[in-house]
Amino acid sequence: MLIVTKKRTLFTLIVALITAVALTITLAVSGVVSASAKEKRLIPIYSVDVEKNVALTFDCAWGATKTRSIMEEVEKHGYKCTFFVTGFWVDANPELIKEICSRGHQIGNHSENHPHLSKVDKEILAQEIDLVNAKIERLTGIRPT
Repeated sequence: MLIVTKKRTLFTLIVALITAVALTITLAVSGVVSASAKEKRLIPIYSVDVEKNVALTFDCAWGATKTRSIMEEVEKHGYKCTFFVTGFWVDANPELIKEICSRGHQIGNHSENHPHLSKVDKEILAQEIDLVNAKIERLTGIRPT
């Protein structure tokens, strides 16, 4: 069990973890993988263009008490992040949606009701996505892609 008592420590741990994952992916993609590993590929991805970027994303489906502090901490280090919001979260926090956008962070779509999308039919899937896109666009003028 890991207990973090300071925001800075938590942020440092998150950045270190993301950096380690990004480095692993970069090494794998750039060919620093053994020949035997290349021969055992089980998926049809053989190369990917890699940029030296890390994406910080947060799912917003329940509470909103930490959203501003997350933005402040990320901004303090000169970064922006993406908040993936559900429709019911947008309904409960319209001013926060506007603030996220005005502060330069991105807003992504996390569905209207947070169902198991792999278990719903295509019409329900389309409705889940379209409803949230419309709500975000109505509040910010930007439609998620």
